[in-house]
Amino acid sequence: MKIHHYTSIEALEMILKNKSIKFNRLDQVDDKAEYKYDSTVYDTNIKLGKYTFVSCWTKLKVENIDLWNRYGKGNKGVRISLDEDMFETYDVGTVNRSFYNNREYYFENFVVSSYINKVNLVEVKYEQNIEPYYKEAIKCFDQGFAFKYDNIGIYKKREWALQNESRFIIHAQPFEPALMSSHPLSFPLALGAAYKNGMELSEKALYIPLKQEALEDLEIMMGPKTTDEDLKKVEKILRDCYMIAEIKDSALKGDL
Repeated sequence: MKIHHYTSIEALEMILKNKSIKFNRLDQVDDKAEYKYDSTVYDTNIKLGKYTFVSCWTKLKVENIDLWNRYGKGNKGVRISLDEDMFETYDVGTVNRSFYNNREYYFENFVVSSYINKVNLVEVKYEQNIEPYYKEAIKCFDQGFAFKYDNIGIYKKREWALQNESRFIIHAQPFEPALMSSHPLSFPLALGAAYKNGMELSEKALYIPLKQEALEDLEIMMGPKTTDEDLKKVEKILRDCYMIAEIKDSALKGDL
């Protein structure tokens, strides 16, 4: 099944040059309500929004005017369509497949664990009241805290329902490097300190490689307000990247 991503021509070029998809942090997306995995809700200093990375898509084949305008550079961008099973993933011996070739993939000050991450696409759920789901995301105890990851990055206010969004989600776990050692308890201590201190991650985005076969089945739709020059840019990007893709016009061309 193909899914769709509205973006700019410049972003398309980066996707094809790097053969990867960018995952943005949840605290940098356009719905500010999603920042509320923080102390304003939980009376903690834990801000899960900045430890969650998302790549946003829609399953709807019919064009979405809001997505064109908001993410397709004001109708002057493109919509790319790729197979839902687009990413290189790995069997690392856990229940879940992984975007990385280790059960736990370490960055400078955070880790992506296959124990808490899944590689499948998740449909966003739109609710009138999202506060209960946010509150359930973090449980605090005398000895620490626990997270309900299935609540993070999933729920949005129903006013956003016109986007019909689905997401790939990556949860990062920050740690304080200075507290890491060979001692078995060092990681939990480093993890707790990082959460409590609101540590900033060493990366603001993650880039996940695409399968070659997914790229070979790429479809590109030109935005409703794109020009012949824009089409030439896209064609040049494909040539420069030694790629072939079906390019078609928006059904809304000339109507907006």
